Amino acid sequence: MHTKAAQTYISKLAGSSLSKYVDVVFFLKFIVLMGGIYYFNVFYISIIDARGYIYSSFFDQHLNYFSLLRASILHTANFLDHLYGLDSYVADPYRLKLQNGHGVFVDLACLGYGVMSFWVAFILAHNNSWQKKLIWSVGGIVFLWFLNCCRVALLIVSIVKRWNTERWMDSHALFNLIVYSFIIMMIFFYYKLSKRKEGSSRLAPDL
Repeated sequence: MHTKAAQTYISKLAGSSLSKYVDVVFFLKFIVLMGGIYYFNVFYISIIDARGYIYSSFFDQHLNYFSLLRASILHTANFLDHLYGLDSYVADPYRLKLQNGHGVFVDLACLGYGVMSFWVAFILAHNNSWQKKLIWSVGGIVFLWFLNCCRVALLIVSIVKRWNTERWMDSHALFNLIVYSFIIMMIFFYYKLSKRKEGSSRLAPDL
């Protein structure tokens, strides 16, 4: 009896100590949301992949949001390269090329759905209004999407300038490092802005 009471006391003490440093509820919600969003995308890829076992031509042809995402990245990167003065063009739904034939192949792994899933899960795990969650989620997705467009555009520039982009790490790893650095900054900005709004609401007079 005393042993059970001691175990209960220790577990409560450990839980209360942990809650001082980690928001356990938020962490669990984030893990569930992150896994759900990310693996939904993985499952959806298997639906639109003609080589998959559960391929659906209807979803592939009419509800393939990965193709729309890839097209938006390619055409935006092409626009950025033209602003830089390069004569690039979208050769097919997967490639951005230069006139000399060199180019960049944008596969599913290059679309950034992993980092987007991370950001959306982080925002949805907080106890905020749906309007605030929608604004922060969409804003973060657009920002991460634009970073990806800049990456593809810069890869074309690197071909022209003959930069050794693979000297220290491959472009995917470098992109992930840069993006997660920006995500840390976005999280810092999110908490700072949220605290500022909470402080202003507390100071507002009751009418």
